[in-house]
Order: sequence, then C-alpha cells, then structure tokens
Amino acid sequence: MSGLLQRTTIIVASIGILAFFLTPTGHAPSRYPPPDAIFCLLAAIIVRRPSLVPAYAVVGVGLLCDILLFRPLGLWTLAMLGATEFLRGKTDNVRGLPFAFEWMLVSAAFLCALAIYNAVLIVFLTPFADFSLILLHYLATVLAYPACVVVAIFVFRVRKLHPVEEDSAKGSSD
Repeated sequence: MSGLLQRTTIIVASIGILAFFLTPTGHAPSRYPPPDAIFCLLAAIIVRRPSLVPAYAVVGVGLLCDILLFRPLGLWTLAMLGATEFLRGKTDNVRGLPFAFEWMLVSAAFLCALAIYNAVLIVFLTPFADFSLILLHYLATVLAYPACVVVAIFVFRVRKLHPVEEDSAKGSSD
C-alpha cells in the first residue's frame, strides 16, 4: 500500500471512528465514557511509522472532533497534537523496546494531554466532567490501546521499521 493511500485510509478510519461514537446506540446514555479510540489509533501508527500521520492530519482530525463533539475549539486538538508530537520524537527510543514500555509511554502522553486539557478548563472556569469520569475515560483509553495496535498492524499493515528501513521509507514515501 502506498504512503498516500495509507494516509488517506488512516484519516478516513479516524473519521469513521468519530461517526461510530456519534451514532446513538440506545435510549439511555451510557454511564461509562468511551475510550479515545482516535488518539489510540493515531498514537499506535505514529509510534510505528511517524511519516504516515503528519501533524496537519492530527490537527484536522482533532478540529473535526472538537466541532462535532462540542468541545472548546482547538483545546483538545492542541493537547492531542502535543502528545502525538512527543510520541513522534520518541519513536527511535521505543523501536527496540518491548510493547509494555510503548504502552506506558503512550499512556503517560495521554495522561499529560488529559491533564493539560482539564487544567485549562479549570483555569477558564469552564464546566468539565467529574474526576471519576475523567479517570474512567483515561482507563478505557489505556485499555483500548492494545486493540488499536492490533488494528494498526493487521488492518493498516503498519509495523515498526528498523532504522535502515525508516531512512529508505522517508525517501520513497514523500
């Protein structure tokens, strides 16, 4: 699969995930917050092949989510961009490590993004979710990450590259 086709597929899949979570599935609202599957998918792909998800794709998907989910415009986008760019900078360090370390790194990046997002909401006296719901959202996202890694590997065919392969992929994909 070519790089452009993979990028387009990843963006379309992110929009599909958003559409799935916007679709009503019952009469009563859920008591538990869903995981941030878009963040998980983007993080799983960025850790494996950072060139497939450029920063402008993260911003575009994030802004679309902010608009459709009625969140403060750009706030979660900025937090998600910071977390994904942090992960993009750590790809060389994570490449040879076991999956547990990658999982902890992505969990820490998501926790920081969530903390910054809610801290800004608190500073500007904007209503925000109860702490228990924020904690459940964090736990659901952390537990959903391995499933998103499986999707990234088997559906999108994105695997970790060796340093030599990464250099040749950068030259041929752009």
